[in-house]
Amino acid sequence: MPAQPRRAERPDAQSLALVRPRQVDALEITAHPGWTPEQQQRIDAYADQPDLFGSRDRTPLEAPRLRGSYRYRCHSPGCGGHRQGLLEWESRDVAFYVGNQAKRPHVFSVLGVYYPQR
Repeated sequence: MPAQPRRAERPDAQSLALVRPRQVDALEITAHPGWTPEQQQRIDAYADQPDLFGSRDRTPLEAPRLRGSYRYRCHSPGCGGHRQGLLEWESRDVAFYVGNQAKRPHVFSVLGVYYPQR
C-alpha cells in the first residue's frame, strides 16, 4: 500500500474541523511577546496603503496582551496530546473548532469553542 501524502502536499486537505476533546489537560495563558519585526512590517504596510473609497484612517493592529493555547487529548487511539493556539476565550462543555492556515496546512489553531446546552 503506498504511503499517504502529507497534509501539506494536498491542497484539498481538510481545513476546518470540530473536535470534542476526550480530556482537556490545560489552558495555558502567557504574555504575548509582541509582533516580530516581519509581522510589524506587514501590519505597517497594510496600515499605510491608500484607501480606494475614501480617507479612512487605518490604525495599525496592536499586539494582544495575552496569548493562550489548549493542551488536550482527542479520541484517537494512542493520542499523545495536542497543543493548539487559542483565538476564542470562553469554555464550558467544550468542543473546538480548529482550522489551518494556507501557508502551513499542517498547523491547526483553535478558532473557536462550541459549547452546546446539556
